[in-house]
Amino acid sequence: ERLGFGYDVLPRLLEAFDRGLSQEAVFREAVGIETAAFDADFAAWARTQAADWGFDLTNPENVIELRAEAVIKPGDAALGGRLAKAQLDEGNVAAAVKTARAALERDDKEVNGLTVLVTALNLLAAEAETPADARRLLGGGAIVGVTVHTLDEARAVPRDRVDYVSIGGVFATASKNNPNPPIGVAGLAEIAALFDLPLVAIAGITRDNAASVIACGVAGVAVISAVCAAPDPRAAAADLRALVDGAKA
Repeated sequence: ERLGFGYDVLPRLLEAFDRGLSQEAVFREAVGIETAAFDADFAAWARTQAADWGFDLTNPENVIELRAEAVIKPGDAALGGRLAKAQLDEGNVAAAVKTARAALERDDKEVNGLTVLVTALNLLAAEAETPADARRLLGGGAIVGVTVHTLDEARAVPRDRVDYVSIGGVFATASKNNPNPPIGVAGLAEIAALFDLPLVAIAGITRDNAASVIACGVAGVAVISAVCAAPDPRAAAADLRALVDGAKA
């Protein structure tokens, strides 16, 4: 029987990564299946969830017909999601993003298929080669960020095209493969000094080093194992938030 996916899987994955195992070995040990099977299972789960939420991912729908129906039912968020999917099928990413976001604003009380769709659209836009491409795809009101790993990358960021910058990896991390050496707090401070934008530090950040990271001039931190691998993730998140807020005070 295949694994039922959920957040309970994360601690096992992170613990295996912390021991330096390869991705293939991690999934084999922590999840019990090969990575290819894991990917296939996840794709099947995603299709099932989308179907449960009323999205047909196999048969393209007619954009003109859906748009006409949306005029009659302007408050129907699910219909808006279907229209966004149809626009995406036609290759009109910008229109799909705009439609999906408008629908999400009408249906923001719970995480559902519409949230998944908007996330997928944003991920598609994230594949853009430049911040300008992402802005074009997502529209002028979108929040566009960029991640930099080195001083040279930081200097190349078009500051008038992005809203925030992620900087890292600051420290070594087992949560993901990072080909670049950690920049440390000295490297973080040097890069942070280049920007007059909200900055987020990433990689290897824990409650023990969060304050020193904030002291480099960043607005916040992004973590995975510091919360997901903790015995009590909720308490760990609250503790980290308090440390960050205290360092910024």
